[in-house]
Amino acid sequence: MNGEPSAWAVERFGPIAAELRARVPRALAATVAHATDAHHASTLKTKHAFGSTRWALQYDELGKHLRDLDGVFEVRPPRAFYRIVVASNNLLLPWRYAEDAATSLDDPRTVRSMRLLTRELLTRFGPAPHWQQETLFDVDDDDEAQDVAGFGDALGGLEPPPRPVLIAYACNPTDGLLELHWGEASLNDGSVLRWDYRERLPLPT
Repeated sequence: MNGEPSAWAVERFGPIAAELRARVPRALAATVAHATDAHHASTLKTKHAFGSTRWALQYDELGKHLRDLDGVFEVRPPRAFYRIVVASNNLLLPWRYAEDAATSLDDPRTVRSMRLLTRELLTRFGPAPHWQQETLFDVDDDDEAQDVAGFGDALGGLEPPPRPVLIAYACNPTDGLLELHWGEASLNDGSVLRWDYRERLPLPT
């Protein structure tokens, strides 16, 4: 794979496409590295420290690595402790889909790991099927539901409406960042993911 952005990336991100292609992998690699440090520091045999740290830091690291680029800003509604990065009117939605490189992104079971926020924003702002539901997906955590509603309201005020870019990656605390893709996807009924376009991003050396 050469170092030039694809035609799809140029169409979506314009003049910052090449920088995003280089910086997004570095941001996710930093996320996994910090989460691995938290995992080792916890001394737990489970991966709870790795997972919770990775989930929170993925948004923070994207912001740190991208916020100096033209056309990049972050959205954080009241109550939320993390920010969603918007780049050239595209929502950057990181999603850890697997713990190993052998799991295919086309495996329908990967969607089970997608959090409520990503599901909601893909459904509301992504390509067909169009947004139809009047209520949020069922969720036991009322605080999370309020956070998701806040993000939807804040992003819904942008004109034109932003378009999601799903950033799918596989990682674990032993092997680090294993796979990384980005592209355009839609979510049917909150459970069936369909990629309209997808490409692999180079992993940082």
